[in-house]
Amino acid sequence: MYVGRLTKLKGVDKLIKFMPEVLREYRDAELHIIGSGPLQSYLTHQVRKLTLEDKVFIRGRLLGAELLQHYADSTLLVTASYRESFCLPVAEAAAAATPSVVREVYALKDHAMLRYAIDFKRDNPENFIEAIGKALNRYEKLALRGFKIAQQLFHPSIIAKKILDLLQSLKMS
Repeated sequence: MYVGRLTKLKGVDKLIKFMPEVLREYRDAELHIIGSGPLQSYLTHQVRKLTLEDKVFIRGRLLGAELLQHYADSTLLVTASYRESFCLPVAEAAAAATPSVVREVYALKDHAMLRYAIDFKRDNPENFIEAIGKALNRYEKLALRGFKIAQQLFHPSIIAKKILDLLQSLKMS
């Protein structure tokens, strides 16, 4: 599953391009693309051109319970973004105990360093498939660690306390 804007910077076109080789290794794999953006029609065309209509599904923008259900039903979240400042979908996937495979860039590296995501370094399908294999082999550990970290860092009560502390510190200054 991919969640995010459908732009060149997000690298979602690479995920589609990698799919034929992913399918050679993992015949039952599917890619569900959740999001909208300027590349949507191009990506739809790319799926047709590679005859991947039964393996790649562009769902559009989803919110709330429908998005949460996709996180819960997915084996992995994948992203090939070339630049990220945080990548909320990786944190959301961790909260749903869904490990991630991420490109080794900027903040995405932090998710891998926290050991609830696996990163890939080169822009080629072999490295991407290798990262998928590592994520599947370590699935339970990654899922549990991601869930625990999400609870420690992103639970609403934790966030509310941090915001309250920040507001109180601003009031004092």
